[in-house]
Amino acid sequence: MVYQGLLISLCVASILYVPGWPCHVDKVGNHRFGNNCLLMCHCRNNEKCDQNGTCTNGCAQGMFGPGCQYVDIAHENQSTARHLDNLEGSESEFKYANLAVDSDPNTCSYTKQAVFQYGHPWWRQWFPYNVTFTSIEFHVHADYAANMSLFRVSVANVSDYENKDEWPRNTLCYETQSDDPPIASTSGNRSVLGVFCKQPVVGNTIRIELQRNHTQLVLCDVYISQDCPENRCGYNCSKECYCRPPYTLQDKIAADCPHGCLNSSRWAKGCDKVCDDTHWDEGCSKKCGHCAGGVPCNSSTGHCYGGCEPGYMNSPLCDKQCDDGFWGSKCTYKCGSCHKEHCNKTDGVCKSGCKDGFKVSTHCADECDDGFWGPSCTYKCGNCHEEHCNKTNGVCKSGCKDGFKDKKHCTDECDAGFWGPNCTKNCNGCHNQQCNKTNGVCKSGCKDGCNESTQCSHDYW
Repeated sequence: MVYQGLLISLCVASILYVPGWPCHVDKVGNHRFGNNCLLMCHCRNNEKCDQNGTCTNGCAQGMFGPGCQYVDIAHENQSTARHLDNLEGSESEFKYANLAVDSDPNTCSYTKQAVFQYGHPWWRQWFPYNVTFTSIEFHVHADYAANMSLFRVSVANVSDYENKDEWPRNTLCYETQSDDPPIASTSGNRSVLGVFCKQPVVGNTIRIELQRNHTQLVLCDVYISQDCPENRCGYNCSKECYCRPPYTLQDKIAADCPHGCLNSSRWAKGCDKVCDDTHWDEGCSKKCGHCAGGVPCNSSTGHCYGGCEPGYMNSPLCDKQCDDGFWGSKCTYKCGSCHKEHCNKTDGVCKSGCKDGFKVSTHCADECDDGFWGPSCTYKCGNCHEEHCNKTNGVCKSGCKDGFKDKKHCTDECDAGFWGPNCTKNCNGCHNQQCNKTNGVCKSGCKDGCNESTQCSHDYW
């Protein structure tokens, strides 16, 4: 079967797993399918359907379409069917329009033979009430299927169904397009075509019209479905929904509202329930992410259209925190030098304080001033040579100043009697061996016999 302009595999979305499947016959003998076996099969002879409602041997009387989900209203009004030629000639010459809705697959409605047909042949059916037309399926004799390559389906309000010339201003339901799929042949020398109105169309008469002269319209069975009642959707119109137009029958069956819901902006997906500000999806079953400014997420998609709160990645659902080490809006900022653990992902605050070598601050971004080191920059650097100490551990990377021992913090002066770089020189030429520990100058002068220089140098030492 081909549904022009739309490829449909099943009446509901293709499902890999259906809760409750396989379903058992219910207590009154009906086969069932769908989530938790809530839906009834509509197969010929009450046969079992598959998990999506598809019937192997065809639909039950009065049902049609993929999955046998559409209720036919055409066969209830056989006497009001007409076509271009059926009020002329004899029954042997022209086959009457009602033969397309007589429940006999072996009979067909024929218009005048193509060689004698100068207008566009048409077939129509009138209803004694307004119908919201959505889906039409027609079975064409395979020998005449090629004539259906160009056709139009339209809807109007007709006051006198007996008057074949009355066709007032009408509304398009469907028109063939150049990229439509080919007509499919089925068993029994029949080709089956199905069309959905581009959007539901209201009127009391529907008409199928070929768009070429010198063609013949041969219809063996016509099935017509109307839209669900207002504010109903889903399989068999069994679900409550409040969709904002326009929408198609496919949308209604899937309980999908492509243009949103009526009135409130907080409808759940499917427009069947109003969610509070913190939930979304069908039945309001999912919790919103962390939308910026506390704005509610979209109740159908869960998306935060104004962005995410600080501390969350820039994703549609705002449900993923920043990676460790990052914080702020869109996780733009890198954490400072926090002690032991990462910063707060919302505001970047280091809850456990700062690493050694950094000033006390909320973000631990500022190193100690030169000359200070350690936790909260508490300690003053020792006597480092040329440059300041390491701000984390206080080590003098370039060594100590002259006059200080070569230890990591350079805080200990040379022992008595020693001076210079790493205390490697002695004060042996000085009186009482007392000299300046930085430059070796003798404080009390030189020993007897020593050179009267600042360091009291002597050749023997």
